[in-house]
Amino acid sequence: MLVALLSVASVWRPWAGVNERTRSTLGWASEFTRGLNFGVDIVGGSRILLSLQASHLVFQFSPSELPGAYEEVVGILENELHTRVLPLDEHGEALKEGLPYDPHTGVARVEVGVRATEGLLNLVENLVGSRARLLRENVTNEVCTQTRNEVIEILKNRVDPLGTRGAVLKALGGNLILYEVPALTPQEAEVLLGKQGRLEIWLEN
Repeated sequence: MLVALLSVASVWRPWAGVNERTRSTLGWASEFTRGLNFGVDIVGGSRILLSLQASHLVFQFSPSELPGAYEEVVGILENELHTRVLPLDEHGEALKEGLPYDPHTGVARVEVGVRATEGLLNLVENLVGSRARLLRENVTNEVCTQTRNEVIEILKNRVDPLGTRGAVLKALGGNLILYEVPALTPQEAEVLLGKQGRLEIWLEN
């Protein structure tokens, strides 16, 4: 019982100050992030916050040029950005059925595995040219449920393929994944992840 209480106290310390980075990252109210700590806990395990790099892009095509223009743009983005281009539905989730664009309005939504920065948006506009118009006001840095679940499954197979390490990976909502593994320092836990790819790794001490 004492060990359990000490373990909880090492992760959540209500008497400690608000961790602004954790608060802003998770988007939780300050009373829920006070004393919340990611890093090494008292029993030697680690809790690491992973952030997926992805963005949702929205394009406006001329309906008369579909589907050719859409297929051409997807090919350009995949080749030049070196990432998967995933068709999305109107709710920002992976498209399950139907056309990847609205044949009447010419609007198409896709997810790319790159964070939407000003530089990326400029590059996309240059690559796409007159084939479509990028609707910048609708661009968001987020990841759909399917992609997040796929990444979690890949990481589970990478860090704990036999299920003997007790590693836990779970979605925190949005583009965040919580990675917990007992008996390892954050540096050792990070090594297990291997090549980071589309992940940012945050260690909070």
